[in-house]
Amino acid sequence: MTDKKMIDTALAEYKITDAAIAKIKADYMSLVVKNPQDVEGYEQVHQARMDVKNRRVDVEKTRKKLKQDALDYGRAVDAEAKRITGLLEPIENYLQEQEDIVVKEKERIKKEEEEKEKQRIQQRVDRLFVLGVTFNNINYQLPFAYDYSVPSAIINTCSDEQFEEIFNKFKLLVDNEKKRLADEEAKKKEEEEKLVAQRAEQEKEAQRLAALAEEQRIKEEKLKAEQDAIIKEKERIQHEKDIELAKKEAAERALKEAEEKAKREQEEKTRQEAARIAEEQRQEALKPDKEKAGLYFKSIIQHLQKSCPAIKDKAINKIIADLEAVIEKTVDESMTKLEKI
Repeated sequence: MTDKKMIDTALAEYKITDAAIAKIKADYMSLVVKNPQDVEGYEQVHQARMDVKNRRVDVEKTRKKLKQDALDYGRAVDAEAKRITGLLEPIENYLQEQEDIVVKEKERIKKEEEEKEKQRIQQRVDRLFVLGVTFNNINYQLPFAYDYSVPSAIINTCSDEQFEEIFNKFKLLVDNEKKRLADEEAKKKEEEEKLVAQRAEQEKEAQRLAALAEEQRIKEEKLKAEQDAIIKEKERIQHEKDIELAKKEAAERALKEAEEKAKREQEEKTRQEAARIAEEQRQEALKPDKEKAGLYFKSIIQHLQKSCPAIKDKAINKIIADLEAVIEKTVDESMTKLEKI
């Protein structure tokens, strides 16, 4: 360690005291240049600055002088240390290489054991993940069984026997969940099959009811057609009577006897035709309804053609022609409906 007395002696070489610096400060810090034209003030400040600068330069020279021996000493110490270090380093490096043989082997063994441990833990985690177990950075658990969870520290450190117990517990929960889902699926499927059967039965019943309704509709349409045909025939006959009456009233008196004779003949024809129709109806009663109806419709046209009287009046003939057209159209429509039945 450097001697304090020697240091004090060296510091005394600076030859300026704090008191002297205080005086300089008091004398020079009061100097002021009043303005750019103040030559006297400028000279005083300049001389003062040069005095302070010279004192500072003397201090720096003294510092370098005092420190030179110390610098030479430091360089010598550093050089010798570097020389000795250069001799020792190869020895130390060799010994380090020899020591590393054991150290690196220990590190290799440690790293290998750590890798084996990591693989052992990863195998456990993989087995759990295969079951569907999830990890929330703290615990391992199943998404459908939150009441059972295992911290990761236990999974990492437990024995193989303990891990198997944990694994089997998770597996049992998974098997139970699969069974529950399978039972639900089976129940759902059974219910769906019941619904399908019910819908099929309902569809069958709906088809049966629709068939009955269609059958009833056809019967009603057929009955209505028969009733309409009868009504139309009655109307036709009544219309013929009305025409005949109009003819009789409009005929000249001079032809009264001829008309009465014609009336008698017509009545006889009507009676004979009615007798013939009655006989045909009696015969037709033995035939199927559809065939009978067809023959009936044809007989209307035949009767219409045979029973038309000879009329000279054009207006009356027009009325008769219109009536025949309506009757023929009605018979044709009835025949078409009859064919569709």
